[in-house]
Amino acid sequence: MFVNRYLYRSATVFSLIMSSHHFVRENQEPALFILRLESLHTEVIGELLEWVPTVVATQEVAEKLASHGIKIDAVVAELPLAIPLNELVDAQFPLTLVDREGRSPLVAGLEFMIRAGQKAVNLIGLDHREAFLLEPYLEQLDLVLFDGPLRYFPVKDPSFKKWVPGGSIQLHGRENSFVEVSTEQESTVHQIRHATFLEVEEGTIRLQSTELFWVGEFFVSGL
Repeated sequence: MFVNRYLYRSATVFSLIMSSHHFVRENQEPALFILRLESLHTEVIGELLEWVPTVVATQEVAEKLASHGIKIDAVVAELPLAIPLNELVDAQFPLTLVDREGRSPLVAGLEFMIRAGQKAVNLIGLDHREAFLLEPYLEQLDLVLFDGPLRYFPVKDPSFKKWVPGGSIQLHGRENSFVEVSTEQESTVHQIRHATFLEVEEGTIRLQSTELFWVGEFFVSGL
């Protein structure tokens, strides 16, 4: 069911992906923040690079992304750089270096995008089990987390309606918290535990909880 986490098998894939990497300025589209590469899938990357206005990466992955022709706008690194990025900076000009200043790459990158006026971010390379690290930023950023073949979005309101195509969804949140899932036919209450998956039919569902939680949907078709 889950994708192979070791994505980079050929440069050909990325040459195809980059043909559709267009930039839309003025923060009109979600930025793409890449922390790690292991959880990526070619189909995910291809769709997220379609009209991405800003690509932010950690120093650990920036050179690999650039080697595949991906234009990077900002690199999160501890300054001064232990390993010079002179060639990368020249090739990717204009390129912003974001100083971690002792912070984690995640925190430094998200705070940079908030200061830059970004409103939404697609995040890749963070395990969904660490989604709680994103909670301090949910008031300022619309965050979507991609982990393996699933994308996770937070449900911050006590009651939330969503149309679903049918299939499996995952509920992720504080262990042993409760989420009520309602359809036109019935309402059921689910206690969140590790990897709580539900089978839902096509249609509109209502999700209710007294606590913030995340919904995971399969993003890559055919997995």
